[in-house]
Parts: sequence; C-alpha cells; structure tokens
Amino acid sequence: MAGPFRYKAFISYSWKDRKAAERLHRGLETYRAPKALIGRETPRGPVPARLQPIFRDRDEEPAGGSLRSAIETALNEAEFLIVVCSPNAASSKWVLKEIAHFRRLRPDNILPYVVAGEPHASELPGREAEECFPRTLLFDEKDGVETALEPPLAADARQGGDGPRAAKLKIAAAMLGVGLDELVRRDLQRRARRMRAALAGMSGVAAALAGLFVFAMVQRDEARMQRNIATAERANAERQRDTATAALNYLVSVYKLANPATENPKTITALTILERGARQIETDLRGQPETQAKLYEALGGVYQNLGDIDEAERLLNLAAAIPEAAMTDRLSSQAQLASIDLQRRRLDAAKARLDRLESEVAGAASSGSISAERTGDFKMRLAENRALFEYLSGRPVEAAKYYSEALALIDPARPQSVAAAARIATNRGLMLVAMRDFAAGRADLDRARSLFRQLYGERHLLTAKATHNIAYAEFESKAVAAAIATMKTALDVYETVLDANHPDLANARKLYGTMLIAAGEPQRAISALESAAAGFEAAYGPSYYDLGYTLVYLAAAYSDAGDDLRAIQSIDRAQRIYAKNFEPGGFDFGDLDVYRGVILAKAGKRAEGSRHCTAGLKILEANLGGEDPYFREMSDKCAVAVE
Repeated sequence: MAGPFRYKAFISYSWKDRKAAERLHRGLETYRAPKALIGRETPRGPVPARLQPIFRDRDEEPAGGSLRSAIETALNEAEFLIVVCSPNAASSKWVLKEIAHFRRLRPDNILPYVVAGEPHASELPGREAEECFPRTLLFDEKDGVETALEPPLAADARQGGDGPRAAKLKIAAAMLGVGLDELVRRDLQRRARRMRAALAGMSGVAAALAGLFVFAMVQRDEARMQRNIATAERANAERQRDTATAALNYLVSVYKLANPATENPKTITALTILERGARQIETDLRGQPETQAKLYEALGGVYQNLGDIDEAERLLNLAAAIPEAAMTDRLSSQAQLASIDLQRRRLDAAKARLDRLESEVAGAASSGSISAERTGDFKMRLAENRALFEYLSGRPVEAAKYYSEALALIDPARPQSVAAAARIATNRGLMLVAMRDFAAGRADLDRARSLFRQLYGERHLLTAKATHNIAYAEFESKAVAAAIATMKTALDVYETVLDANHPDLANARKLYGTMLIAAGEPQRAISALESAAAGFEAAYGPSYYDLGYTLVYLAAAYSDAGDDLRAIQSIDRAQRIYAKNFEPGGFDFGDLDVYRGVILAKAGKRAEGSRHCTAGLKILEANLGGEDPYFREMSDKCAVAVE
C-alpha cells in the first residue's frame, strides 16, 4: 500500500514498556506542527498540522505464533513504524515480527526510539542482555540468510541521551519530513520568540557556555586561595574546592556526545547540549545543592543571553529556590530575574523585586555575608536595572542618573568591571541617541568601543558591535555618509568571524541596507537587505519578527528602485510575519502601515496610500505621542509621498 495511509504511525513496543509507549503516543498525537511549516511541500508531501492518528495496540502480547489480522492490517495502513527500543523490545518476538513485516513494506520509514538499555550492546561480551535494538532492526533475513543493515540512527529518550522532549522532536521531524534543526528551532521560538543568538553546531555551544567555564575557573581559583588560609576556614576551602570540582566535571560531561548509534555528531545542536546540561544539574548534582544553585544561575544567564527567556527564568527560579545556596548566588539569581521582568515589560514586578533585592544586599553587606567587592557589584547591577526601569517607565532623565551611578561604582582595576563599564556605557549611549542627545550618546558609545578594544583588540566581535552602534548613532543624527563608512568597518569584521547566515551579520546588513536607502542607493540596499533577510530566515525560519522588519525596509528599497510589484509583495509578506509576532494596534503595525502608504503613493495610488498613512500615523501617535521625533519623521514622510 503506497498511501494515503489510515494511520500516521504504528508504535511497536513490548508490553513491559507500555508506559513509555503511552507517553510517546500522547506526546505525538498532541503535537502541533509550527504554523509556518504547515502545508510546506516536502519529499513526503505537504507538512500536516497534526501527527494523527497513531496506532498503538493496547492488548497484551498474544500467546499465538503469528501476528493477529488486526495488527497486520494496521501495519499495512501505517505510514511509519516507531519502535520503542529496550531490552524488553529486543527480546519480544512480537516486536521482531512487526519490524520484519513493516520492513517489507516501507523499510525507510522505521523510526527507533530508545527508552532503556544500550544500542549494540550485543556486540560487547558480557553485556548482551543490555541490547535495546531488536535484531530485525539490525539484520534483514531472506531465505534463511541474514544480511547486516545500516546501523539505525535513533531518537534517544534516555536521560543521558536526547531526553524525552528532544527525542520526541526527532521522531516528529522525521514524520513531518522537515529537518531536525528546523523543528528544534521552531520549538525554541515557541518558548522564546526573541532569541538573539544562533544555536547551530559546536562552535555555538562553545560561545554559549563560555560563561560557565569562567564560573568554573573562578570557583577553582577561589578554592586554591582558600587552601592557604587559617585552619578555622579550611572547611570552607574544601567546600569551595568540591564545588569547583563538581562544576568542572559537569562541564566535561555536558560536552560528551551521546552514543554514535543514536546521535549524529555532525548534526548535534547546541540546544541539545544545553538541555542535556540542564537535566544533568537536576539529576547528577542532586546531593550538592550549593553547586546546583551556582550552575542553575550560570546556565540561566546563558539562556538569557541566547534569548530563550522562558528557560532562563525557569532555571533562575530553580536556583533562587534552593535554601542551601550561597548568599551571593541567591542575590545574583534575583538580579537576573529582575532583568527578565524588565525584558518582559513586567514593570511592577521588576520594581518590587529590585526593592527587595536592594534591601537584601544591604542586609547581607552589614552582616558580612557578602564581601565589600561583591556588594559593589550588586549595587552596580541594581543601578543598571533601575536605569532600564526608569527608561521603560518614560523617565529618561532619571534613567540617565542611574546609569551614571552604575558607572561610578565600577572598579577600573578589575577586568570584569571594565567589561561592565563598556556594557553600561553602551546602554546609556543608545538611550541618549534615542533621546536625540547625539553628542552625549556618541561620547558613551566611543568610550564603550575604546574599552572593548582595550579588552579584546580591534578585530574582536564585541569591538565590531561597538563600531556598529557608533554607525547607528551617526545614521540617527543624519550623518549618512559617515554612518556608511563606519558600518563598512564593522561589517568587515562580522564577515571575517561570523558564518554567512549568522543573525548578528544579518542584523548588521539590515542596518547597512537602511543606510543605503537613505543615501539614495536602492540597488545596493536591495543586495544588503536580501542578504539580511536570507540570514534571518536561515537562522530562525520564515516567521521571525526581525525578518519582518527587514522585509519592510526591503519593500522601501524595491519602491525606490521602481519595482512596485516586488515592493508590495515584500510588505505583504512582512505583514503576515507581524501578524504572527505582534499584537494588533501596536507600534510595529503603525510603522508598517506608513511604509505601505508611502510605497502605494509612489506607485501612483495616492488615495490608497493616504488612507494607509493616516491609519499608520494614528497608531504611531497612540503609541508614541504626537511630539515623539520618530512620529514627526514618519508624518513628514507621508506628507511628502501623498502631496
């Protein structure tokens, strides 16, 4: 039977593994394909919305010697065979028969799902009983002769493998006919729409986990120093040493690839590595709560930097809830949670947490629970977070005061403080640019670049990002030619150190393209913006919000180049992306309506363009106010287009 199929899949399992089979069955039947993928043509046909129905025999294994007629019929009418692999399955004659039967129908549609045992253990003397793969997965028998098959690439639901969630995604990806990386990326987007870093390959893992290595090495150095102190403090030194050892052992284990029989090392994703690491903190370090708290806090920071705010918040809350955690770790987790409240615009929650944190820091400092140095660090973070709170609350003058307070708390003798100074100067500088205080903003951004150069050198990515920010400030101040020249300097570094489709490079090309539009060079702008759009789509898929922004600018470039059809197509696609990412009536829809109005007016459809301009300006005024510089700029743009 070639299809269509009555069942999306048949789950073959040993009755002893029925709970694992039930969980998988439930997980697959309730799984919804990402909206952006539904209907996409693949070698398996259009991507379906759901993976339904799935057949799982609920009867105990029969006593007879052949498959029941109902089972054979279900196998014949199933598109895929999912084999729940374990030592129980490997010894089940019914699982063996079901695999053999299905192999004669659709041998390429067999999907192993490991829940226990060990792949290929039968090849290891003394460990044969641990084999999880049924023999008919490994060998094909014809006329009494067995032929070895290509080793199957399995989804590994064991805690030391992919884990249940990632293993389910592997199965779903195969059934949907899409790449695993793409499905994992979609799954991550569901939890963190505003992911800010690509998760692809081991180089991404190294960057994402760099903070964890710094943490572990600092812990080790603290332990070394403590070994030299007085006997009365030796117990504390040993605890520090044990914490450092556990942290370093954890990092080594996180980097271990799973069994090659179940995981292709060339396609393992950073998301898999990070999720495996988070699980290991919970299981392997259960008896070491202080180390758990430190690593939850550190890994939460990694996820926050990557943009997966849901997972960051979960891990940081776990860290904050451990009563045995050191005072500095509890306070640090609370500081990061405050920054997440701000990121999510939960201003009341952020203020309450910051007030509580300020009180706790003062209490810990007065009791001697934290050192003077760490007290200064926490006060700096508090001031920085309060600055962002004030800015988001519409009080930029107060925000600037808090940024100044944060900078005043920095100890220039400490390398970590230099990096913090660069970060704070960057944030204050960008805020001042947004307030149209270009001179003060530029001074801060220049200072940040100087500090990054001091720390990392001219060709470092962070130095390039600082140059990128200066180009943005120049562009906002209408110094377009200077901005283009500065942006070229940043792009030169980006293109040297980043992959072709890295989101940071895409973001830089997006800004460069808008500069070229302003310079009256639409063809060059189109080239830059098309590259930016391709980069965002490769990293995050066709519904990513920043791809929508890029398509709006690309529409403007097409319009300036006289290609009205492509301009309208581009802005139509942007609107579909906005609909999946933003609330109706928000700033972004007003911005898009103005761009659409200008494009339509330039295409000769002035009345229609005027209607869109009016609608867009109404939304912008409601969100920004009539005196906002950007609102006035867009009003002028509409006036020129529709006059």
